[in-house]
Amino acid sequence: NGVNIPMVFSMYNDLTMFKDEMPIIMYNTMIGPDQNAANCIECGECLEKCPQNIEIIENLKEAHEALYNEEWEPSGPPPKSESFPAFRYRT
Repeated sequence: NGVNIPMVFSMYNDLTMFKDEMPIIMYNTMIGPDQNAANCIECGECLEKCPQNIEIIENLKEAHEALYNEEWEPSGPPPKSESFPAFRYRT
């Protein structure tokens, strides 16, 4: 359903390991709203495909709870910059 599981888990791991707010900022400003963990519909498709048998659904819930912060959502339009075309901003 579009959840970027590897990116969400990477940011959650960084938050856990480094204990700073950069993963929170990145989660709330760089991952598109359609890719964040809150969009998990708990269908189980990812569980069937995971070779490591990770409890993805529960871990996504934990990751979103730890990473989501509405204060970091940009309030205006994204900056117009060709320097960072890969960054996705919420509008």
